[in-house]
Amino acid sequence: MQGGREDQWLIVGLGNPGKKYAQTRHNVGFLFIDWLVQRIEKGLVPLVSRVHGPQKKFHSELWQGQSDVGVIFFMKPLTFMNLSGESVSSFVQFYRLSLDHLLVVHDEVDLPFGSCRLVFQRGHGGQNGVRDIHSRLNSNAYYRLRIGIGRPPIHEGSDMELAHWVLSEWSTEEQNQLANIFQRAIEGVGLWLREGYPKAATFLNSQK
Repeated sequence: MQGGREDQWLIVGLGNPGKKYAQTRHNVGFLFIDWLVQRIEKGLVPLVSRVHGPQKKFHSELWQGQSDVGVIFFMKPLTFMNLSGESVSSFVQFYRLSLDHLLVVHDEVDLPFGSCRLVFQRGHGGQNGVRDIHSRLNSNAYYRLRIGIGRPPIHEGSDMELAHWVLSEWSTEEQNQLANIFQRAIEGVGLWLREGYPKAATFLNSQK
């Protein structure tokens, strides 16, 4: 959908609700939204001046903040990963959101842990939450922030073990690095909002 309001933005973090999944690799999108909202509330992220929420709307937890680029919404779908598109598409339809103002943050097994990539109009790559969003929007013309979680050690690698890997919890070393990863990610998001995709992608995608 194009032609929506130019002063509204939606940043969605993907994950699964419930304590069982809270600290798993698959929930890095949820963790990013939680971290971001907490930092905004403490005045440590100059992305928005204030944030309100969460509200329970569109089968999600939804926060709203005011920025110099307009209103920014932050969403955690509560439908479980494979049905993430239900929340996203409901929001997009209700607010007539332009898809080029949509950013989806999710885990990516094909990137090493700690790396981030900003992409546009790409295939779902087997990520079931993204797959469902593609299907319900009938489009892939939106932005995604892929946060690398890596693959399991090679001697453990198989399709079944990959499913266990994404639903396993972070190591202590990984947990200690998440804040730095998220800090770089939000710097890239700020560039995307204010200066556009090319500059944000150059910043994030050049990271080694």
